[in-house]
Amino acid sequence: MKKLLILPIIFLCFNQTMQAQESHLSLVYDFDGGDFDYAVRGMVGTNDSLYILSFTPNMQGVFFRIDENGDGYEVIWEFDNINYLPNSIIGNDTAIYITTRISPNYGGALFKYSLKDYSFKLVKDFSWEEAQDVSIKYVTDSVLWFSSLWSSHDEGSIFTTNLDGTGFKKIYNDTNLEKGLMPADFFFHEDKIYIAFYGGGTTYPDGNGGFVYSGNFIRINADGTGYENIIPGGDHVGTQPQSLIIREDKIFGLFAYSGSHQSLGAQFFRSSLDGSSYDSLGALDNRALTRLLSTDSLIYGISAYNVFGINPFDGEIRIFDDLLSNPDFGVDVVSNPTYLNGNVFIATQQGGQNAGGTILKWLNKAPEVDMTAGSNGRQMGTKDIDLNKLFTDPNGDRLTYKFEYDHELVTITESNGILSWIPKTSDLVEVKIIATDGWAGYNKATITLNPSVITNVDKVHEQEFTLFPNPTHSVLKFTVSTVESIQILGLDGKVHESFLNPRNEINISSLSNGMYFVRSQIHGVSYWQKIIKY
Repeated sequence: MKKLLILPIIFLCFNQTMQAQESHLSLVYDFDGGDFDYAVRGMVGTNDSLYILSFTPNMQGVFFRIDENGDGYEVIWEFDNINYLPNSIIGNDTAIYITTRISPNYGGALFKYSLKDYSFKLVKDFSWEEAQDVSIKYVTDSVLWFSSLWSSHDEGSIFTTNLDGTGFKKIYNDTNLEKGLMPADFFFHEDKIYIAFYGGGTTYPDGNGGFVYSGNFIRINADGTGYENIIPGGDHVGTQPQSLIIREDKIFGLFAYSGSHQSLGAQFFRSSLDGSSYDSLGALDNRALTRLLSTDSLIYGISAYNVFGINPFDGEIRIFDDLLSNPDFGVDVVSNPTYLNGNVFIATQQGGQNAGGTILKWLNKAPEVDMTAGSNGRQMGTKDIDLNKLFTDPNGDRLTYKFEYDHELVTITESNGILSWIPKTSDLVEVKIIATDGWAGYNKATITLNPSVITNVDKVHEQEFTLFPNPTHSVLKFTVSTVESIQILGLDGKVHESFLNPRNEINISSLSNGMYFVRSQIHGVSYWQKIIKY
């Protein structure tokens, strides 16, 4: 098995507004085999290691670890022909829990790997009456939370056990197909459990004269009562719910497919907690069979061939990488992503240099500060400061800015990376600028604004360009005819009027009486003056 580091530049078009940027992906592990031989079923990032559960060519499976750079390969457990076909993995700082699909009692097995004494042991063999095709989702101080796709008594369930496998308890299950079957994901929020049912619900045509269940998103009380079908699947929204995350009191959900509209691929959305307010966020061009991953600043999603991100605060979508653009990356992502030491890791089950699939790291570098561009206490003597020269982003991400300053001393506005400021006194003003890439990276710089320098500049400008009459009731005239644009701003920095190529005069009669700042742009230079409207 070989490792390789690759950082290509990739651009991709998406049917929603997006930002083109450099690739964030690097290849850290390359499986040596054929397609699907080492299909990764899941990963856990903890204790500076990636713990990986994958198939093997004989389908029995293996559990192993590597570090975040793909080094230190170590097999922890090879599954036999009794408990095999690994299915899911979850963990914390003390233990990792694994499920398989096949076991002597036909429901699948639960294993525990201790990160304290490094023991690996069988915890429980589920019976087919209890649950089948079991996936583990959460580990708490006292219980484990699971989903089951079916059993001999229901069409899927959410259930718990104690950490030692005892105390099996079904929280929710049903036999009514219209309510949903085969839970793919679930999420706790306040006193509710939100569930994505891959199947059940309404039907849609399969294109061959038959019908397929579209699935639905539901919610229940924490004790399993109070069923609500909040987002039914269908051709108009998406089909086969795959995952959901709750952020900022909103549901962010992912449909694996688009029903009969196969060319659209996966669909994702944002909605209110009760489903009454639904907002489609877009469609990908291929299916998505992984769970969403929520970090402090971003919700990550992965389709078979794309890595995308959702900003939970405004719903903006960014496509980060197209796996098809680089054959060394591999393709066809079906295992859930994981998070380790600030980086997100994903796995493919086909392709790569050695044909057996890959493990990839998604990198995000913080914005950089150019110390020569006026940061860290340097006095700035211009009213227009180009923040795009002060800050740059190594990944090509679009930067946004926040400012901390004394509002009694200065008014600050920013547009397209240009900071404009209007002094209210003659005092020096310290401004802390925080640049963020919209997701996880940020950096900061501090500048000092010097009104005395601005005053001297204004005196020079006044000799070249003048607004009159001042005060005025309606018409403002100016001494040159090459003005490109004019903005009228209030003392709070809010823009009240804008004029493009105004020639020799503008009319401000619609403004309320008071004092305003006028920003005039001439040959790329900004001129600022105070005026009084009466």
